[in-house]
Amino acid sequence: MRFEKGSVKHLIISIVLTIIFGFIIFPLLDWLLALFSKNAFQYSVKEHIISPLIICPPVAIVCWLFDRRKAKKK
Repeated sequence: MRFEKGSVKHLIISIVLTIIFGFIIFPLLDWLLALFSKNAFQYSVKEHIISPLIICPPVAIVCWLFDRRKAKKK
């Protein structure tokens, strides 16, 4: 199944995938920083669930806008 760049379906898929990657990347980076700083890794809902839910959708929307602009030029 193909989605046209710049379509609403593409935006929804982009937001969902970006949030999923955020759920993976945020704790992973904190864990790596804890390894190098010799601190204990502590999982928190605010830092590893709520932060990706707040940060990732705007990032996906900005990327979608750039893709939409490129798709219109072609």
